[in-house]
Amino acid sequence: MTNLSASQSEIDALRRDFFSTNPSRDLYDERDLTRFETNDVFVKKFLLHEKFARGNTNLALSRVCEFLKWRKSFGANDLKLELLRHDLLAKGVMYLRGHDKEGKNLLWLIPRFFTKDTNLQRDWKKIGIYFYELIFWQEEDPNITIIVDFQNAGTANVDLSLVKFILNTFQEYYPYFLFRVIFFRMPLVIELVWRLVKPFVSNIFADRIHSVDEQSIASEKRSI
Repeated sequence: MTNLSASQSEIDALRRDFFSTNPSRDLYDERDLTRFETNDVFVKKFLLHEKFARGNTNLALSRVCEFLKWRKSFGANDLKLELLRHDLLAKGVMYLRGHDKEGKNLLWLIPRFFTKDTNLQRDWKKIGIYFYELIFWQEEDPNITIIVDFQNAGTANVDLSLVKFILNTFQEYYPYFLFRVIFFRMPLVIELVWRLVKPFVSNIFADRIHSVDEQSIASEKRSI
């Protein structure tokens, strides 16, 4: 990924602009406001994300506002393991394990264990965001690689609205977080479904999505 930087003056300016244009703190979670006031790395992520995605920081302030509003509405700061659906966790659809060859955290998605159910969408989203929260705050650089293992999966195991939600969280919310997505053993029938979703992915993020087979997957992983 291209080496990017943000100066202290840029960090200070974005922080100042945010608080000067948001005199009321009611729209945001006070814990996030405290982070934005005190954590330079958090502020810097927005600047680096915009420089990577657009080549400038013109929309950095808008991204900060939207992300912090979304965090409060979703309850991101209150997600705890004991509050998640443990029956869903036990299915093994989603879990963190190991690192890729660049040392990025691996988040595994195993669609064959997933069954579409609109009544469970909110619960699955909470599980996903819970895993994001575990590692988003660890470092400045993008530090998550998602491996989607499609072995024995079919269209009944793919929920397009959840796929769009996952992609949107990286494109519109969590700044400078996603390193790459690896599609492993994708069957043709799901590749056709992916073509329906791909138009919702910006070009800069589409470049970070790769398909691999069993021979090449070993080179992507460092420790499992």
